Parts: sequence; structure tokens; C-alpha cells
Amino acid sequence: MSSPISSINNLFLLGAGFTKAVFPKAPLNADLLRFVAKYNPETLLRMYQIRYHTDDIEILLTRLDLEIVELQSETLRKDREQINEQIAECFSQFRWGRVANTQPCKQDWLGRFATEVFKPKDVIITLNYDCFLEGLLDHHKMWSPINGYPPSINVSNYNKRLPENPKGIIIYKIHGSENFRLHETNVSPVLNGGLFESWKNRSYSQIRPDCPYVIAPSYVKMLHEDIERMMIRVLDVADRAKNFIIIGCGMRPEDSFLWLLLTKFVTVHNNSG
Repeated sequence: MSSPISSINNLFLLGAGFTKAVFPKAPLNADLLRFVAKYNPETLLRMYQIRYHTDDIEILLTRLDLEIVELQSETLRKDREQINEQIAECFSQFRWGRVANTQPCKQDWLGRFATEVFKPKDVIITLNYDCFLEGLLDHHKMWSPINGYPPSINVSNYNKRLPENPKGIIIYKIHGSENFRLHETNVSPVLNGGLFESWKNRSYSQIRPDCPYVIAPSYVKMLHEDIERMMIRVLDVADRAKNFIIIGCGMRPEDSFLWLLLTKFVTVHNNSG
């Protein structure tokens, strides 16, 4: 059976290094626990940091996830959800508007990056929770949320309120996003003027603000089926892409899905060559 994915130009993988190039104070994975705790001193992460005697957020959340499974504790589960919310809130500070309004010196290279690096029919996988990339591409009229996220991310509440995706660039946020919200049956994005310039001065009815959906660093990952569908679709993308370009991502050994994706791309292209 042929893949439902249309022809792809380049496949990009963007990690935390991209956001850090724009915002020097943005955390890499090793800095995330301290960063969130500093941003929000009341965060539950500080309590569990003391409890588990670690500065590594991945070890901390893995231990918490295992305790939730072992003890079936509703209190621990609610703490875990609150930690996700605090992480998402923390990354809301890294939006395009901050650069546009306060760091005009960076706009030149970012403008060239948005308009010269990315081409029509490109696919971008981003591991970042922040929406800076989307805001940047929206500003330069390279991307729109309508048909700019994969089909599993529901934007039906907003149809006909934003322009269609102009270049056919698709953004896959496989670790969730600070503007994703988990509803009863689906994951859908919040779209507003604070995130995207194309939304400013538009009237709309805000969707119910359910909890943010980010997949925080842990060796135990339980994904919503909408994210699983996104990841399956990304594997299909690897079959069709001409090039695989990695920016700001360390490709750690424990990132098993990323290595599977890279292996699939290399295998397909070695066989076809």
C-alpha cells in the first residue's frame, strides 16, 4: 500500500540548541530542572528534587512515573500533571514576539533562516515545547497552523479563521507543545495573537483551556494516541524525504525514536541508491 504522505523535500530535526541560539538563557535537557525551579520557585520539581536527591529531570520524572505505576497514587498522578503544566508555562516565554519586540538585532539572521533554509513541502520535526519556530515562520508567511500541523492535531475549531498553510511546510511536535491542550478525546492547539501574528486583531471564541500537553523528559513515556499517530506518520515521511537535516539536537543514545527514524531514512536511501 502506498504511503498517504505526499512528496517531501527536506526532513528537518530541530532540538533545544535551536531555541538556545535565539534565547541564550533557554535550557538544554541537562539544565531543565534548575531552569523550571528558578522560573517558578513553588514548582513541585523542587520538592521531588530533594526527595530523589537528583538534579537530573529525566531521572527525577522516571522515578516519579515508576512510583505512580507501583503505588497507583492519585496524589502523585496529579503532581505529575502539575509538573507538566509548569514546564509548559515556563516555555511560553520563548515566543516570536519577544525577539520581534526586544531583540531586533536577531531578526536579520532569523529572517534568512526562515525564508532561505526552508522550502515548500519541507517537514520539520521539533523536539521543543516552545512555539518560537512556528511564530517565526508565521511572521514570514511561510507557515500557518491550518494544515501546518499533521492531521492528528485537531484544528477543526479554527477552520476558515486563518489563511491556509502557504508553502505546505508541516511541523511535527512529537514531544508536545506549550500551546497544545489535552481534551477528553484529542490533542488540539491554542491559536491566538500572542503566539502567531496572523491571528492578531481576529475575533474568535477561545477553546476550553484544558491542561497543556507536553511529554516531559522521562524514560517512561505514555503517549496520547494523537501523538502516536504523528510519530507513525513521521516514519512514513522518512521514506519520502530527499535529505535529513539535524539542527541543535544531540541525538542522545536514549532517544530511541530518533535513532529509529534516522535508521529508517538511511536504510531506505541506501536501498534506493
